[in-house]
Amino acid sequence: MTHTESDGTSTSCIDGSSSAKSKDQYSLVKGIFAQDEDDFLPTADQIQPRLGLLDGAGQWPDVRALNDAAPEGVSFKLIIAGRHGQGYHNVAIEKYSSEVWRNKLAVLEGDGEIKWGPDPLLTSVGLEQAKTAHEAWKKYTPPTPDVFFCSPHRRALRTCAITFPGQRVKVLEDIREKLSGHTCDVRSPIDSTLTSEFPSFDFSSFAYPVDPDPCADLRRETDEDVAARVGRVLDYVFDTERDAQVVSITAHAGWIRGLFDVTGRYRYQLNTGGITPLLVRAEKV
Repeated sequence: MTHTESDGTSTSCIDGSSSAKSKDQYSLVKGIFAQDEDDFLPTADQIQPRLGLLDGAGQWPDVRALNDAAPEGVSFKLIIAGRHGQGYHNVAIEKYSSEVWRNKLAVLEGDGEIKWGPDPLLTSVGLEQAKTAHEAWKKYTPPTPDVFFCSPHRRALRTCAITFPGQRVKVLEDIREKLSGHTCDVRSPIDSTLTSEFPSFDFSSFAYPVDPDPCADLRRETDEDVAARVGRVLDYVFDTERDAQVVSITAHAGWIRGLFDVTGRYRYQLNTGGITPLLVRAEKV
């Protein structure tokens, strides 16, 4: 199932378009962040010191200078990706174990004490993690993003709203979590209830006000499907937001792993509320 966004991009769950190749070839510029190295071992900390910026790298990369010096057909963007804070589905996994979650509980909506689907909210811990992410931006002073993007899931929207209060944020379907057949991956309809809850967010890419969740039948995606969605987001960012040097994307663990796959970063699990920067090179193919 696919619907066309008002900005001309296309969003989908799983259909024939999900395997389409990206317009550009994307790669990771290594040697700037600790997370760039293939032997990177994340700690249990929510936020890496300096967000991972290596001492030897000096200051944050001057993306505009890189773009000014880039050959024709090549461009760069600093993408700073954040994962939502802890949601009630994360609590359920910890409560029952990953195996029990996958084999029995993930298709349910809750256990009578915890409601984890559809579209679970942040826990009190998750709300504090979003505040910690906000403080990390102030403490480590990465370059201010020129544009902000977010997943349409409530846990991501709330994390983004707390991390970047008052910012205008573009919400895209293609940034949602990987579909796994779990109720927590079903988002809320994009209706007046949701848009009034997040008034500074731009939902114009959706067919509002009539926008049923096209993924509500609990379909499943492969890693390749997620990578295709990531590629579409990067295509949109590099083609439509050409003047943006620094881009913030608030997303999910599965989507961020897809971002790693597309750019060539070593796969690791970003902690809830975590932040990871990537200097991404795009080349026209």
